[in-house]
Amino acid sequence: MRWKTIAFSFLRDIEPGFQFMTAVCTGTLVLAAAGLLKGYECTTHWSARHRLSAYGAGR
Repeated sequence: MRWKTIAFSFLRDIEPGFQFMTAVCTGTLVLAAAGLLKGYECTTHWSARHRLSAYGAGR
């Protein structure tokens, strides 16, 4: 989907300027899918937590 490409590109472009990046609930999956959480510990809603590992994030 084109919107995903645009949104993920936007997040990757602005990420270097952030000291902190936060998301609420399953919004963590958006950051993970954009590749911004690789190697970081993070969490999300319990019902979606298993999906984080597909993006290289989580515990």
